[in-house]
Amino acid sequence: MATLTPTETAMLRSFAAGAPLPVMSKVALRMAVMAMTWSTRARTRAALANLSDEALRDVGLTREEMRAEANRPFWQG
Repeated sequence: MATLTPTETAMLRSFAAGAPLPVMSKVALRMAVMAMTWSTRARTRAALANLSDEALRDVGLTREEMRAEANRPFWQG
């Protein structure tokens, strides 16, 4: 899967929110935004699961809090 930059992601979200497009185009854009969001959540949670205890302390999380977040399904915000 291609990774979009934050700027590209912001542009896509902006376009999906306000562009005067046909219904199917809007649906496709919203699906693309949703897929990007889910992918970002999955990657972030995987990275969180690999943090050391020291890194977790740096971000203010306990190992239990990290596990709870890392084990959440990607579709849950």
